[in-house]
Amino acid sequence: MKVRNVSNDLTLAGGMTAREGWVPTRWILTDGDREWTELYSFQWTMGGRNLMRRPDVPPGAEAEWTWLVEPVLYGAWVKAVEYTDQWGNDYRQEFPKPEIGQMNFEDCGEPHDGQC
Repeated sequence: MKVRNVSNDLTLAGGMTAREGWVPTRWILTDGDREWTELYSFQWTMGGRNLMRRPDVPPGAEAEWTWLVEPVLYGAWVKAVEYTDQWGNDYRQEFPKPEIGQMNFEDCGEPHDGQC
């Protein structure tokens, strides 16, 4: 997820948890025929325990962060992420459909029951 602070004078707060700072508000997933949303985001940690702090984003600056959303049904992909900033402004970032052999998710293998 990429964010750009379009404010002229306000800093977009960073954070450590999946509930503070600039965090995805919802994910839009699709299997090509239907769309649905997921509301929970996971973030990478160091060794599964130590959370990494997302930076504050000063006026005019950009930052990006890697997030995880699950479960993603087999054959589905993340179409977009939506985000509401600390001032109540809504944003949406679209992702292209992955090409054959590409994924924006991790394939956990058989059985394809929809979850890892």
